[in-house]
Amino acid sequence: MVEFEKYNVKIEFTRRVVGAIPKNPEVIDAWVKARGKKAGRTPKQLEELKKMIEEQVGADEEAEKRWVGFKQDEKGIFLEDRNVKAMLRESANTLDAFRGKGAVARRQTFQHGLFVEPARIYFRRDGEIIREPDGQQERTIHVITPLGPKGHDKARRLY
Repeated sequence: MVEFEKYNVKIEFTRRVVGAIPKNPEVIDAWVKARGKKAGRTPKQLEELKKMIEEQVGADEEAEKRWVGFKQDEKGIFLEDRNVKAMLRESANTLDAFRGKGAVARRQTFQHGLFVEPARIYFRRDGEIIREPDGQQERTIHVITPLGPKGHDKARRLY
């Protein structure tokens, strides 16, 4: 039997954390379809996923298409375990942990042998779970489209 090492880790953000999940139901629909088809999900699975995301982000017909936010439930705002694993993977890539001799084995071990628990990691301040974003920000963004760069659109992001 394989034995795993366990670590208790505390993530401390030193800068503003910005949500990235669409808040408009139409955008969520397109977002889920684009990602779900790549993953081979059925139309029924895609519809269930769409409804779950709409509920978790508080989707609103009135939300502009460019607005994004966080997932949240009755306890508060959270990141999913896969978000934290992606952060760790990005850090490992930045530190060149997957280069050199044994890199393939390290990458495979990281991909298949790293587990983040619990599945929902709640944002906390002074030990208390944060229930609502601190505010919102509208900022100019630049987007690369199939027709080339497009800029100076304003995006509203919750933080």
